[in-house]
Amino acid sequence: MNEDRIYHVNENKYNGTRRGALPKVLMVAEKPSISRSIAEALSNGKFESCKGYSKFLPVYEFEGMFQNKRVLFRVRTIVFGN
Repeated sequence: MNEDRIYHVNENKYNGTRRGALPKVLMVAEKPSISRSIAEALSNGKFESCKGYSKFLPVYEFEGMFQNKRVLFRVRTIVFGN
């Protein structure tokens, strides 16, 4: 995992690495710890973390199969706090 990767929304890439060719599957969790647990469980521990819009709300990514297609899974939290 590399916590220093930053997602550039307009360019659809992480620090120069283009992943725009894969369809995306977004999963939203209630808490940051839950989003990490989901990514860890579904990816067998082979996920990457990058900064989202806030350093407190990371986005976890991993590649996998969904409906017989190779996709990029994104797991994130949209709220922080109580």
